[in-house]
Amino acid sequence: MKVSKERIDTVDEAKKEVSYSVIEGDLLKYYKSFKATIVVTPKGDGSLVKWMCEFEKASEDVEVPHVIKDFVVKNFLEVDELIFKE
Repeated sequence: MKVSKERIDTVDEAKKEVSYSVIEGDLLKYYKSFKATIVVTPKGDGSLVKWMCEFEKASEDVEVPHVIKDFVVKNFLEVDELIFKE
C-alpha cells in the first residue's frame, strides 16, 4: 500500500488523543472502512504511544492488517531514534 488519504476525526489535546479515518487510497481496496486512534501518555523522560485501529474487511479473504501495524510500529521506533539523537 503506497497511497492513503486520511481525515482527522477528533483531536483531544487534554487526553493527547487523535483519531482519523482513511477516506481514499490503496487500503480501501481491502477494507470497507479503516479508522485509527493514537494516544500519547507521558511516561518518565518520554511517552508511551498507543495506536489502535478499527476496520471492516472488504471480503472474508482479506487478512487482519498486521502489515499496517508493523509499519506503524516501525515509524514510531524511527521517530524515537531521531529524538534520542538530538
